[in-house]
Amino acid sequence: MELRELEAMLRAAYVSKAHETQMAEKAAPKKEDKAMDLAAAEVMMEQVSREEDAERKKALAHYETMRNYKQHVKRQMEVFATFALMTAYTLPFLSLSLSLSLSLSLSLCIALLTTLAIIRVATSRFN
Repeated sequence: MELRELEAMLRAAYVSKAHETQMAEKAAPKKEDKAMDLAAAEVMMEQVSREEDAERKKALAHYETMRNYKQHVKRQMEVFATFALMTAYTLPFLSLSLSLSLSLSLSLCIALLTTLAIIRVATSRFN
């Protein structure tokens, strides 16, 4: 090989190396932007995950509250129904007149039905 050919090859290698360096410098900001975008996406995914967990916990707490409320209302209805039945059975045996007994029984039945209607309306709002 001649000296000129070697010089031409050396220049081509320098030019190629310079071109590669320029391309790398040009691509560096894009890589940095991509890395920053990935980091931001990861932070957002973590935030979404935390919010979903908080929402699940809130929904579970609401469900538990409603379940406890319904159980409490059911117990109250059972107690009230038992009281109404006991009152209905004991009233006739008291020394009250028959009209007073019927009047009180009717009043208790009306009160019981009204209370049951109110409880149904209250619990239907939570379904």
